[in-house]
Amino acid sequence: MGGGVSQHAPPASQANFQPNACTLGPEFYLTLPPPWNVRPQQATVSANELLKISATTLPEFDGNPNSYLMWRASFIPCVHRASVDVTIKVLLLRKTMSQKSRRLQEFIDGFVMTAEGYRHAINTLEDRYGGQDQLLLSRRNVLLRLPDIRAGDYKALEALQSRLGMFLLDWSSLGVSTFNEMESQSLFASLIQKLEEPFSQRYFEHLQNKGLRHGLQTLYEWTSEQLRTLRMTKRFARGSAPTAAARLPNDPSRPMR
Repeated sequence: MGGGVSQHAPPASQANFQPNACTLGPEFYLTLPPPWNVRPQQATVSANELLKISATTLPEFDGNPNSYLMWRASFIPCVHRASVDVTIKVLLLRKTMSQKSRRLQEFIDGFVMTAEGYRHAINTLEDRYGGQDQLLLSRRNVLLRLPDIRAGDYKALEALQSRLGMFLLDWSSLGVSTFNEMESQSLFASLIQKLEEPFSQRYFEHLQNKGLRHGLQTLYEWTSEQLRTLRMTKRFARGSAPTAAARLPNDPSRPMR
């Protein structure tokens, strides 16, 4: 991922918008990479209202790729999709860039207060800090940091199942090319090692009985089944456990109810 000039090739629809127009039309958004290519909300917000809201709600981006996604998730709905003058959007984009990062300061100094300048700034951020690819890599890193899992460890198994589910959802929906089949197998090998051997053996026995192939998808489906089994076991244990009153010895002094 390099900085500097954006490598995103603008689609043919880019010819339909005027770079110097102050208000961005729907055609402009089609020239942007996802998830920026969503049209603005219909409800208008005044520039003063947006400036007041943004001053208290928008996080600052410090140039760390790991924090870019959080910044983007706040900036897009709050500012980017607002129906305001493009100069306001560029101004707020500039304000949310940390002054402590020299690289970001160089980036800010090149801002142009036009639609074309705004588009270039967005494409540069996506190129430099990973964009959609970064989201998938962040999900992977979260999975790799999970602790080892023992059989019956409900919380640890639930963490694996939920985070693996989010990873698979992003992988299938984002259409990114960073994560290929070889890397998928590498991630699977790392995750299966987090299961204690008797527990992981159950997974492979499950595959053999069902005639399935090992992989991230079948691991997710198997962990989901294991969680359902553990939930049912917990419910049954709670339902069959004697109450506190039933465990007390008979006391003749206690009044009959």
